[in-house]
Amino acid sequence: MIGDRRYCIDILQQVKAAKSALQALEASILKTHLGSCVRDALKAKSAFDANRKIEEITDLLGR
Repeated sequence: MIGDRRYCIDILQQVKAAKSALQALEASILKTHLGSCVRDALKAKSAFDANRKIEEITDLLGR
């Protein structure tokens, strides 16, 4: 769009739509991760694995 010298607002609307799509994808992946990887680590009753998963999530959300 930039190469085609499209109107700035049109480009910004596309950027906003792409960001929204990525946020939705991120939320979906996080939900799946919590429901599988994190749940499995907690069920395994390994304090090390559970703490590692919790740390991964808190690091991710802290960014």
